[in-house]
Amino acid sequence: MAEHTPLTSSTSLSSQKELVEFNTVTQLPIKLNSSNYPAWYKQIDSLLVARDLVGYVTGDTPCPPATIRSDGKTTTNPAYSHWIRQDKLLYIAFLGSCDPEARSIMASADTSREALLSLQRAFSNRSRSRIMSLKERLSSISKGNSSVLSYLQSIKSIGDELSLIGHPLDDLDLNIQPLRFLSRLIMSDVTTKDITIGVVIPLDTNLPPVTINPS
Repeated sequence: MAEHTPLTSSTSLSSQKELVEFNTVTQLPIKLNSSNYPAWYKQIDSLLVARDLVGYVTGDTPCPPATIRSDGKTTTNPAYSHWIRQDKLLYIAFLGSCDPEARSIMASADTSREALLSLQRAFSNRSRSRIMSLKERLSSISKGNSSVLSYLQSIKSIGDELSLIGHPLDDLDLNIQPLRFLSRLIMSDVTTKDITIGVVIPLDTNLPPVTINPS
């Protein structure tokens, strides 16, 4: 449960922020699963920043005391009720943006902060493993018997997946393997006549045709 303690000094809340509700379908379209934690967390963080609610999950907006002292009397603190209600709305939003496995992980949490921490512990390591696996595939991928187009599409697919989970590669990383292939292709096809090779790499990188004049 959220921790709170009574105040002995007078505390009043002259104005309350409106409670913020969420539409998980439109505002949280990425549903958390075992392989997309970075992308999911990015959308959560962006939404909380936009709504000025980050403090609920960082601990910078702690739960106020349930009661306050005013004019020598102990009364219910309206800020406490507001905080609890807003935190539950956050919890519900997190719940709606998770797959069944993730929902079961956060089920024992009492607050949105506890829920987010439990999901972080459960999924961040898996995401790192997935990132390492994809980068290893990218570094070892070879054309084999596939067509050039299929080979380049496989590389782009890995790059797209890394972008989706929050670790996009730069153009240099994406083009290392195609350039290696191009180099091998040039060396293997050198004959006694001029060779002009034009390879289109669909990775937003313009490479000019390579012309070799063997001596």
